[in-house]
Amino acid sequence: MLRVKHACSDRVRPAQAPAQAAAQAPAQAPAQAPAQAPAQAPAQAMHGQCHCGAIRAELSTAKAAAALQARSCQCAFCRRHGAITVSDPDGRVLWTIDPRALVSYAFATRSGRILLCGKCGVYAGVVLDEGGAAWSVLNVRGLAVPEFLGRAGEPVCYDGETAARRRARRKASWTSAEIVYEQR
Repeated sequence: MLRVKHACSDRVRPAQAPAQAAAQAPAQAPAQAPAQAPAQAPAQAMHGQCHCGAIRAELSTAKAAAALQARSCQCAFCRRHGAITVSDPDGRVLWTIDPRALVSYAFATRSGRILLCGKCGVYAGVVLDEGGAAWSVLNVRGLAVPEFLGRAGEPVCYDGETAARRRARRKASWTSAEIVYEQR
């Protein structure tokens, strides 16, 4: 999970790595029997769609919605759309999009493709395509993902970030994505 401060001039900082935390933990006596690895939490699917249903998203994650950071980007575009975005680098997102309704937009950095519905006007999310792979962030407010209804986003600001740094951050913190185009 990322940690953020609320001022726009602050940068996103990753949480302490598990290996660092373990190295700083006090030594423990050896266990009598080998400990079993905890079972992986089952994946859950969170669904959302634009108002007319032309853009749909399914976020598969082992984390509960409360464990995912909800971000409120402070750029003019996101503020104007009231966006609250979510991603899980360990999860997967499946976009199902009617290509006739899709309108894409990109900032000058060309570090992502903003997904907008041309029928109902909803800002659905952003996709970064590079080297045959894709990463994405979902606007859970625009997609009306039930698990996030009423949740406020933590303000984040990426002003001054270079395009290369932005791509690297997005690859590290966004969700692996697949897009399926299907006419409705």
